[in-house]
This record gives sequence, C-alpha cells and structure tokens, in this order.
Amino acid sequence: MKSIIPLQEINQDFPAKETFILPAKYQTLGVEFENDPVWIEFDNIRSLDDDKNIGRTIEHDQLEIQALANSFSAGVQTWQELPAVIKNTDGEIRFTHDQVFGYGRVQAIMIANSNQKGYWFWVLKPCSETELSWVKVLENLDITPEFKQREKLLVQQMNDLIHKGLVANTDESIRNHILEKVPHIGKKVLGDVTNTIFETLGTPRRYVTWGPAKINQWLKQDADDNAKFLHGGKFDTVRDMYGFAARNVMDPVINSIKKYHETGKDSYVVLHVEAPNKSGNLKTFRENQINQYREYRSMFTKLGMKHFPLHILGFMYQDTEGEDKRHLVAA
Repeated sequence: MKSIIPLQEINQDFPAKETFILPAKYQTLGVEFENDPVWIEFDNIRSLDDDKNIGRTIEHDQLEIQALANSFSAGVQTWQELPAVIKNTDGEIRFTHDQVFGYGRVQAIMIANSNQKGYWFWVLKPCSETELSWVKVLENLDITPEFKQREKLLVQQMNDLIHKGLVANTDESIRNHILEKVPHIGKKVLGDVTNTIFETLGTPRRYVTWGPAKINQWLKQDADDNAKFLHGGKFDTVRDMYGFAARNVMDPVINSIKKYHETGKDSYVVLHVEAPNKSGNLKTFRENQINQYREYRSMFTKLGMKHFPLHILGFMYQDTEGEDKRHLVAA
C-alpha cells in the first residue's frame, strides 16, 4: 500500500481499514474507538470548532488551514491520524455525529478538493464528558509545537475540570489526575503546569519543593535554631564544616572532596527531593539518595580513600501535613 495517496482516490470504496491505523495513544484514558473507520458525509457532522473543543486554546488560523490544504493537495499521508467523531445523542437529528478532533484537517480537505463530500473517520465509543475532553487535549498536545501553548492546554483543561467539581482542588488530586491521563509527561512540564494551576486557583499545596532562594527564606522565617545551616559551600563555624544543600548527592560528594583537599575540613549536605509522582513517594526518593550516598562512600573507600568527608545533615521538610516545618527530617 502506498504511503501517500492522491486525495481524489480516498472515496467510499477506499480500503480505509487496511490503510489507516487505529488510534492507540488514548488508551490511558480508558476510551475506545470502533474497530473500523466509517465514511461520513461532511453535512452529517457538527464540526464547528467552537468553545466545546476545550482541548484547544486557540483555533487554527487560515494560514494553517491553507498549509494543511496544500499538504492534502499533494496527497494523503496514510501514517497520519484520521479525524474522529462521536455519535450525536442530543436530539439534533440534522447531524448524525459530532466532531471530536481533526477540525483543521476536515476544513483543509474541503479546500484541497471542493468535490470531496465526505471522508473517513474514526468513531469514538460513548464516553464521559471528562474522557471526551481529555481525548481532545491529548490529540492537540501532539500537534501543538509551541512548548508554552502545550502547557496552556493542560492548565486550561485542569482548571475546567476543577471548576466543574470533577477533580478536587488539592495538590495530590491534581498531580495524580494529570499523571493518570498523560503518563508520558516530563517532570519539568508537570511542575510548570501544576504550579500555574496552584497559583491560579489557590490550591493548598501539600508538598514543598526547594531551591536556594526558598531555602534562605525558610532559614530566616521558619527554621528552628538547631535546624539552621549554611549552604552554597559556605563555612559553618558552629559545625566546623562546609555546608551544601542539594537535590542530588553526587555534586556535594565532589565538592566535599575538593574542600577537604583544599582545607582539610569536612562538609555536610542537606538534601531535598522532588514531589511525589508516579516514580515514587518522599520516603522512596529519600532512601534513594541515602543509598546513593552509601554507594559513593563505598566506591571511594575501595579506591583507597581513607576518609570520606561528606555527611548528610538531614532532609528539608517537604510534607506540610506530616512533617514539622521548623525542623530538618532525619536521614
């Protein structure tokens, strides 16, 4: 089968089932498509890309539509996803289906071939409003190149679900819902999206994450005197050691060895970890850091180092519900 086929050859008799691949990326949402694509006349589809398509933050502009039309004029790329519809159940007998995604593609096909009266569509089986909205979001995440625009899609989606009461406005509920629906999301994107949601909606945050400036604020405002420490390689005269704070133990290991070589003084580190996610919880992440510390100490000892100059002072508190924010968490 050719991978690019003239648009004029895509008609009711075209072997669509054997040519186009059933969408698979929506399986994490728990939705299903009918096994075979269906030829549907355009006049039978309600397809205006209006505010019901909450999976988009902006509509296609006409330059984008024309670019798509030019692409279709050159031939249909069979590896590209077909547009999708869902059966209309709201009593509007004029339309048999509502469009789910592929709005721009349908408009482009109409421009590329004015004689084209219909096309092949995947038919989404009945699902909830929330599931339907996530289908649209996932589809548009893949075709939206701008990084910030993709983040905006997720923020808009979550804000809508929270306002409708479909997702609780809590740190854990928001994170877990996003991870359930978009399991491949990167840590940075997840952090940026959740932070924007939290700030917009005033979401109570259970888990705290740390950076140098925020640690300084904590040391000045909340830390108990016994918990106070120095970081950034500064010398702590009380403990007679150099201090570091880090999200991983590797950098402090290297820095402590350099300090020991230069001054003969040991160093300590206060560790912090990422917020709980699909990879693990605070306990798991902290244990991983401790195990990594032990591995480095063992490795350098085997290499002949008689004294390992780094000590773990503790962890920053991160669970606002289960940990005392005045103190470090024991390692």
